[in-house]
Amino acid sequence: GLSMVSRRLVRVKIMQLMYAQNRGVDFDPKSMQVQLESSLKKTIQLQWVFLNYLVRISEYDLIHHAKQAGKETAENTGLFANHQLLLMLQQHPMYKRRMEDYQVESFVDASLVRKLYLELISRERFNDFAQGGDSTDPTILSYMLKKLLAASDPLEDQLSNHFINYLDDQFSIIQGLAKSFKAVDVKDIASYDSFFAEHEEEEAFGRELVLALQKNLTDVREIMLAQVKNWDEDRLAPLDTVLIMMAIAEFLYCPHVPVKVTINEYIDISKDYSSPKSKDFINGVIDKAMWALKDSGRIEKLGRGLQNS
Repeated sequence: GLSMVSRRLVRVKIMQLMYAQNRGVDFDPKSMQVQLESSLKKTIQLQWVFLNYLVRISEYDLIHHAKQAGKETAENTGLFANHQLLLMLQQHPMYKRRMEDYQVESFVDASLVRKLYLELISRERFNDFAQGGDSTDPTILSYMLKKLLAASDPLEDQLSNHFINYLDDQFSIIQGLAKSFKAVDVKDIASYDSFFAEHEEEEAFGRELVLALQKNLTDVREIMLAQVKNWDEDRLAPLDTVLIMMAIAEFLYCPHVPVKVTINEYIDISKDYSSPKSKDFINGVIDKAMWALKDSGRIEKLGRGLQNS
């Protein structure tokens, strides 16, 4: 499904929490569950802050348009003020509640809205949109998320004090929102539901993984060390061991996650968070651990096709 909170983001958050808590040697699962939950709440809060910036920038289009009355220019058509997706989103019965629940207004800086708007209309991409005349075009919204909001240093400065995982979260949210905008059936209010998802499934996966790690840490650690026996434990980068242990825990204790998915996810995460040399090392160890566990019959996956896939 469409999600601003991907399982990848959940894995990244667990990795960071384990690393922060004594580098994954031992950790307090209760506090970790609480931290994970509050971290995911902040991700959803940030999603609404981004959406509200889009809404406020479109409202500014109205103000700007009125100010310029009589001196209409090519890009000053007022089209963006009437963007159908943003208008529909605001009519969704849950919209006001989300704004209140997540105290969204308190994160929106009016002078920054104006700056971002003026920056937007100076761009060729916006001109094309304004002249194209399509007020349902989702691509202008994705463009704004990726090339305007994500690229804004003042916005990052303003938000990163409260949102400590700003960059990780922002990346995940913007990917998710761009997909959701693309998938929406503009006139059908029910198709906007994906924006309001609370991500229970991803949270449940996070809880399951944290619990598995906590209950079986010694076992998981031994399986890892068996694959790296000619390495000194001190020579292993702590972040690498955290990723390897997480993958082993998924093989053994997350029966709904296919083996291939686990392998690909951790290779992907190591590309972004480890050194290039680490990436190949992690990849090798995870692969060896998987075969060792398969040979001893320890991997049990539920559902057809999960076994070998």
